[in-house]
Order: sequence, then structure tokens, then C-alpha cells
Amino acid sequence: MTKDARSPFWQALNLAWELGWMIVVPLVMFGLGGRLADRTLGTSPWLLLSGMAIAVAATTLLLIRKFRRLLKDIEQSSNRSDRKP
Repeated sequence: MTKDARSPFWQALNLAWELGWMIVVPLVMFGLGGRLADRTLGTSPWLLLSGMAIAVAATTLLLIRKFRRLLKDIEQSSNRSDRKP
């Protein structure tokens, strides 16, 4: 099945799934990494908070990249449909 042949429901579900992972993975990864580093170095809660800030920044960059790609795909799809006779 091609990308264009999928129903809007499945496209929306796929987008929601991807966005969920884009938010959760950096948050867990950097949050747990900061917590572990805090326990090891005894700097609680500073490295946890730093990890969370890095996770928010990384998530923001991932979301911006995803939405730019999505808007580009929508624009290309719109241009293709305008050309059809």
C-alpha cells in the first residue's frame, strides 16, 4: 500500500504514534540519565533537571523537523492535485 493510498484515519493514527514516541523517548532517556548521574555524583536534583531541559529541547527540535516534513508533504500533495486535469 502506498503512502497516498492510506486512509486519513490511519495517517492520523500513525502521526499520533510517532509524536508520542518523539516526546517520550528523549524525556525518559535524558530524565533517567540525569537521575542516574545525580545518584552517582550526589548532585540531586540538578542533573535530573538538566536532563529534562535537554529532553524538552531535543523534543522541540524533533517536532519542528517532523512538522516541516509534514507541511512539505501536504504542499507537494496539494500541488499534484492542482495539476490533474
